Amino acid sequence: AVAVATSLLLVLRTVAAPNLTVLRVERAGGRAGEWRSSPALVSLDEEARSSLVVRVEGPLWYANAERFHEQVEELELFYSRRGEAPLAVVLCASSISFIDATALSVLEEMTQSWKRRAVHFYVASAYGQPKALLEAALSDVGDCSRTIDACLAAENASRTVTTRRRRATSHDLPRALGDDD
Repeated sequence: AVAVATSLLLVLRTVAAPNLTVLRVERAGGRAGEWRSSPALVSLDEEARSSLVVRVEGPLWYANAERFHEQVEELELFYSRRGEAPLAVVLCASSISFIDATALSVLEEMTQSWKRRAVHFYVASAYGQPKALLEAALSDVGDCSRTIDACLAAENASRTVTTRRRRATSHDLPRALGDDD
């Protein structure tokens, strides 16, 4: 009876507090180029071109959605204090087996907050029910089955276009004001 109760408590703890890990890319060896859990918080500039790449293990649902939100916010604050505020967040959904309406609502809230701060959000490696629901609920996210590398390439392209637009606008501003010096 004690063993069953202990097992039940461990399951409830795991479900209520999702295991969220920061991912880093392997640099050398037989696994070079693979995204793996990092034992320590990595430099965003070195690893992911100013993008925070995270993976949550297991279902994302009403019992743990708020805790997931808090964990991601804590990571954002940590990196911001180090001078590495993320320009994008990539959620690797390869380990999310189930997602519910509460979790989708929390993700919508998070994406709106990121949008206001010009932080882009991507979902990578989703499959099955989570993929279908994420794509339906988060229309701005696009294809949720892309790889992490494809998400980072899309982010890099987006930032390049934005930078070019800003440069063009700043060059056109004197002409628009009638000051052609």
